[in-house]
Amino acid sequence: MSGELVPMALAQNYYQWIMSQFRQHLGKVVCELGPGIGTFSTLLLQEDIHQLILVEPSSNLIPNLYQRFSGEARVFVAEGEIEAHTERLGRAGVETVVVVNVLEHVEDDRRTLATIGKILPSGGKFLLFAPALPVLFGSLDEAFGHWRRYRKAELETKATEAGFQILDLKFMNFPGIISWFVAGRILKWRTLSPRMVQSYDRWIVPIAMAIENRLSPPIGPSLMLIARVA
Repeated sequence: MSGELVPMALAQNYYQWIMSQFRQHLGKVVCELGPGIGTFSTLLLQEDIHQLILVEPSSNLIPNLYQRFSGEARVFVAEGEIEAHTERLGRAGVETVVVVNVLEHVEDDRRTLATIGKILPSGGKFLLFAPALPVLFGSLDEAFGHWRRYRKAELETKATEAGFQILDLKFMNFPGIISWFVAGRILKWRTLSPRMVQSYDRWIVPIAMAIENRLSPPIGPSLMLIARVA
């Protein structure tokens, strides 16, 4: 299990913020790629969707997902890489693919983006949240198995090459630049403290969200992408 999953599950304001950006773009049949322990999946199920397909590449996380959503008829769990489920997802009529802090774990992200583009129908939505600013790449990224942090132009290019039309692409969580730089580049942490996550989520995220909902920051430690298949 990735060292970031359990402490980050405590960051409910953070995930609610992401959901507030995604909500209006969700279709009725949603696929979440890399749900981990199901933290964001739980929020998706609070929305007006008919089916949620969870595609999880890590076999050690599958039992937890089965247990967590055993009583939820709308959830289907699929083990393996998304490329192995392309045909099934296409037949399922997936309208939206959601990827939250996962694409940075994929070595060949261009291949994954192209696969997502093939699964979605014309007009289908791709909702992505991913780490940004390569200068912040440090011990935490290494420990969590990140291949990269994205430049804005890089993400735009890769998404466009995969056949997506960009509807929105912006930085988020400006204050997180300092905390991530200090933790990963100066203190060389290799895990996140649950107490630190909770404190940041309780005191900083609501303020950042209130400000950034009115004025998008010029840079930030995360990028949010809203795109659709032309």
